[in-house]
Amino acid sequence: MNQLSSALYEFFLFGSTHGFIQPVDIRPRNGWEKQYKKEHWELNFTNGVSLALPEPLQVTEADSSKWKESYVYGAGGERLSMTYLPAYDDNNGWEPTPGAGGAEPGVQPKTLWYMQDALGSTLGLVEKDGRVSSRYHYDEFGVPQDAKKFDLNWPGPDNLFGYTGLGYDFTSSNTYARARYYEPEIGRFISEDTFRGDAWNPQSQNLYTYVENNPLIYVDPTGFAAALIGYVYIIEGPYDGKIETYVGSTAQDIKKRMGNHKWKEIVRHPDSTVKAIEVTADLDIKGSHKGTYFGARNEALRAAEQEVINKYKSEGIKLKNVDEAATAKNLPIWKSRHSVSFAMNSAKLALKGGNRINSAIGVFDIYKTAMDLRRSQFEYAPYYMQDEGGVFTIGYSKEGWFSKTKYHKTYQTGPSKGNRINIDKEEYKFWKAEGEALWGYLDAWGNFVPGLLNPVLPSSDIVI
Repeated sequence: MNQLSSALYEFFLFGSTHGFIQPVDIRPRNGWEKQYKKEHWELNFTNGVSLALPEPLQVTEADSSKWKESYVYGAGGERLSMTYLPAYDDNNGWEPTPGAGGAEPGVQPKTLWYMQDALGSTLGLVEKDGRVSSRYHYDEFGVPQDAKKFDLNWPGPDNLFGYTGLGYDFTSSNTYARARYYEPEIGRFISEDTFRGDAWNPQSQNLYTYVENNPLIYVDPTGFAAALIGYVYIIEGPYDGKIETYVGSTAQDIKKRMGNHKWKEIVRHPDSTVKAIEVTADLDIKGSHKGTYFGARNEALRAAEQEVINKYKSEGIKLKNVDEAATAKNLPIWKSRHSVSFAMNSAKLALKGGNRINSAIGVFDIYKTAMDLRRSQFEYAPYYMQDEGGVFTIGYSKEGWFSKTKYHKTYQTGPSKGNRINIDKEEYKFWKAEGEALWGYLDAWGNFVPGLLNPVLPSSDIVI
């Protein structure tokens, strides 16, 4: 038995009268292979609809009651545990007849707990005493690496979920991302995205790429491109000889926190810096607390804002923000509900003293171009802003003295380019206040109040 050094075997003596030793291979098996092999595998899924995205609550084999798994989820939609029926198969052989494999009648179910990484990928399944039942690894784009099962004689488990928590098909090696299948081996979806991309982001115009080729910080739980919904703004500047830092998911929030006097001084200061972090999300409007677009957008942006706040605090940076953007309870719920993602260390816009350090934010460039064209006949309107439909302006119209005022958004770029969409007065007032906080405005005395992204009025050749 000199081969024991390269292969682990355990020998059991089946009674002293049998006169032989039976070898049983107990080497770890492939972590994705099923408990018993079937030429045809058909499963029925019962999904829960109370979560941010539909997730399986129970999975059963279509032609037998001998295979069943059920799942429990946390408040943020994360998969916590699976309960399944262990099936004994001493050689992992093919099922002789349909329905013959699987658990024996009366077998007791077994519960395992999921171990996951920051992207939600399944790293392992453990028992209540901490023993590892199976483990999983992946490369950057989700190709499975060295998956192992450690239970003897194939009692399970049949794990169905892998990279970023999505379903994994062991036979085809594809990942199920709800709207489309994703092929990790090539880092591409096997069908096109329905979103045709944004002119300001060339990466988004490749309809097959996975998370714009940046899988280390982004995930795609739906198979659809997450839409840009807004920004988290960070401003750092001197006030009374000290550097103050504010974080906000809207410019008007930061302005309110500072107060008018401090706002003017910090925003105008040549040493002040402003960063804008792009936030993308797949808004679940119906699942939001208010059931409105604005409510869903607010939840998603505040989840991103709170994560930025938490990051700064963990690094020992003192913020002037008094209130939290999201509670510890709401943060994971909102983030999961709307599939919120952003790159903390990759600001789309950075300004110092109002001058560009770097910029990949289309609305800023559009605004600057428009201001250059308007210098000889200054109009401090329209304000340019951006949401998932693209860069837009706001306005209102009234057909007659006694007619009702109508408010609208007109998209200049993006997926909704050329569309004029009616909005209510509340949304109009919000965007007007946001535009003033971003780009500045003239007060009642004709004085320029600075904007977060436009602290100095371009006064040359301006006639008021």
